[in-house]
Amino acid sequence: MNYLKTRFIFDFIPLLPINFIPMFRKREYLFYVVKMTRLYRSLEFFDVHECMLVVKKIYKAKMQRIIDKDPKRANNIYLDNNKIGEILNISYTLRITQLVFIIGNISMMMALIWIIGCEMIEDFGLNIPVWSDDSDYKHPETFIHHF
Repeated sequence: MNYLKTRFIFDFIPLLPINFIPMFRKREYLFYVVKMTRLYRSLEFFDVHECMLVVKKIYKAKMQRIIDKDPKRANNIYLDNNKIGEILNISYTLRITQLVFIIGNISMMMALIWIIGCEMIEDFGLNIPVWSDDSDYKHPETFIHHF
């Protein structure tokens, strides 16, 4: 019941097919900004700390098997039995992956905001006349087509 009061609305709104609502100059694609909230929400599930706890648990179990099977190998100071280098590499890889996801989300959001701004300038600032549904193809000199 607590979910319905808190996070449900943020999960439900992106699922609505609002991009099928017909809009002026076929601007339905601008509703994808609302769908972007799902990408932000997905970052909450990618927790590096939780992933590393699972990885450490796996490596701890491997180490315990080595200790139980062969105590002489477990006490050998020349062998890297705990694999700390691999654990650090996994940790860095997970952190870099999380950073790439964050940068990608920010870039996508900024691109969508830029497109919305260009469309607003084209629609309201430049007062470009609209005679038919395919006006973007009849007026290639519009603001967004200069870039």
